[in-house]
Amino acid sequence: MQPVSIAFAASVAATAMLATGPVAAATSQTDLADWLSRAALHIEAIHKAESEAYSVIARPGRIDDDKLKTSCGQLHDANEALRSVMPTPNPQLTVEVQQAIDNFDSASESCAEYFGAGDDAKLNSFWSLSRDAEQHLSSADTVLVGLSPSK
Repeated sequence: MQPVSIAFAASVAATAMLATGPVAAATSQTDLADWLSRAALHIEAIHKAESEAYSVIARPGRIDDDKLKTSCGQLHDANEALRSVMPTPNPQLTVEVQQAIDNFDSASESCAEYFGAGDDAKLNSFWSLSRDAEQHLSSADTVLVGLSPSK
């Protein structure tokens, strides 16, 4: 799974900020660049943990419980770190990122519940919820594109 561009949008927003004219637009772009710079590492950590969990689940044979627990724990921690920098400076962006956070939270819970029950349905839920979270991050990217100053 490829990380969505929101993880790298901080540099784009910072560059765009230099191209803005009015002070109000620059302030908005400054707020956005600030939020993106705080969120980018957390989003990157979410993608890394998510990818590692996918790799553990997809390996043929028995699931390595220790590696999966580690990946799920890292996903949970990175998601909580992203939650700590909410809200974003834009309400529409906040909605999409918050929905991604909520889905990643549910995905990490499904992953943890797998260990208690050994139920493959929990892993299927993890896949599904992670996919939904990624779709919300993709929607957040679309919002970011709309917030970019026109040239």
